[in-house]
Parts: sequence; C-alpha cells; structure tokens
Amino acid sequence: MQRVAIFGYGNMGAAFAKALHRQFPDARFLVAEIDPGKAEAARQEIGAESLMLDAPLSDRSLSSLGKFQPELLLLAVKPFQFADLASGLRRHAGSSLVISLMAGIDLAALAEGLQTTRVVRFLPNLAAVVGQSVTAVTPHTELAVEDRTTAMTAAEAAGMAVQLPEDLISSLIGLSGSGIAFAFQFLHALALGGTQAGISYPQSLEIAIATVEGAAAALKTSGIHPADYVTRVCSPGGTTIRGVAALEQHGFTAAVMQAVHSAEQRSRELERE
Repeated sequence: MQRVAIFGYGNMGAAFAKALHRQFPDARFLVAEIDPGKAEAARQEIGAESLMLDAPLSDRSLSSLGKFQPELLLLAVKPFQFADLASGLRRHAGSSLVISLMAGIDLAALAEGLQTTRVVRFLPNLAAVVGQSVTAVTPHTELAVEDRTTAMTAAEAAGMAVQLPEDLISSLIGLSGSGIAFAFQFLHALALGGTQAGISYPQSLEIAIATVEGAAAALKTSGIHPADYVTRVCSPGGTTIRGVAALEQHGFTAAVMQAVHSAEQRSRELERE
C-alpha cells in the first residue's frame, strides 16, 4: 500500500488513520478536511498531506485527489455528506478501493453512488482509538479476493476484524458497537459497589478494570466456558454465590440480553430511515 486518502479526521477517522499509518508506515497519506485544525493535526500525527475541502463541496477542491491517485480511500465523513462527495469521488478516485465507516449507508448505496463494486463497509467501536476495536468487515459480493485481504489487513490494524454479511451488521452493533458502552456501564456499577463497600471510587474503578481484564484474559487463554468459571468461583454458601444470586434477582442476564437486542433493533430502524 503506497497511497491512502482519508476523508474526515474526526475521532473515528483519526483513529483509523493512525492505525493504517502503523500498518503501512511507508505509505503516503492524504487527509481531506473542511476544518484546518484537523488537517494540521493529521499533518503532525501521521505526516499527512492536506486536501482542504470547501462547503458546499466543489469539484475544484477534489481535483488534487486525482493527482494523488489513492489505492485506498477511507470515508469517515457524516452520512449526509456522502451524496455531495460521491460524484467528485467517481471522477477523481474511481480506481480506489473504498472503505466506508459511515453508518446507515449500505453497500448498494455505496456502489451506486460511486459507480464501483470495490467497496467495503467497516463498523468499528470506540476502542479503535486505542487500537483495540472490534470491526465488522462487510465487502461487496463482487469484491476481488485481493481487495478483501487488503480490507481485513486494514481492519486488523485497529484491533480485531470480523467478516460478516451485511444483514448481521446491526447484530454486531448491539453486541460490540453499543456493547462497549454496556461494558463501561458495568465497570462503573462495579466501582460504585466498591465505593459503597468503603473503597474510594478511583481505586474501585482501577480494581474493577483490572478484574475485568483478568477475567477476559482467563477466558481467552483457557477456552473454558464463562458459566464454568462462574461455578468454579462460587463456593457453597459463599460470598460469590450470594452476589450472583443478587444479580439474577435483579434481572442481570436478561437486562444485558435485552440491551443488545434493543440496540440491534434500533440500528435496523435507522437503516430503514
């Protein structure tokens, strides 16, 4: 990979730009932005060249994209901006592999707008900012094997990549895209419990994070089912079984399952709007 163009250097665009820079350190990067401050940040952080966009978007502002000839084009703009971008991208970056981070714009709309089937959808989560995202990778059905490999490599630069059909994107949003917020909520609640028990909130949160990291590491390395670990920790009549019983009396498992389902359903509603 020699030339990468990135449209949008907001939180997620910047996170993936940095990940791609780590993955392809010798590549040239071009960042297209309306905000001069973000363009400058891209120059300092990944050595990117700048393409300053005007609003409303004009063909003139995209002309240098054709000269750059990106092999990979990452779209990290707001979905409502895609329609204005599409015609210019067709003219100036028609041969690029296009990766979209835009929520709610499906592969059919991408292919139609850009007049190419070299399109892939990425759905990352917030942990992309620390290189620990879980990213759904959904390629167009006509995408070549080589492009699929490139897309997976790009996604893996930001963490874990999971190739999924488009009809399961909303499922992954519930599980991981929104699920990371549920994990934050659990950590906060665990820390509040520690605070209630007499440990300061900052120290409780530090302990809660380390506890969850340890649990995740144990699951990853052992292959043991999480329910089996629960029974191992629960001694008869002990503290843990009392706490687990309290969780279930208050609907813990059902609440988490419903949270995933509700987020998934809302995602499907937004896709239809």
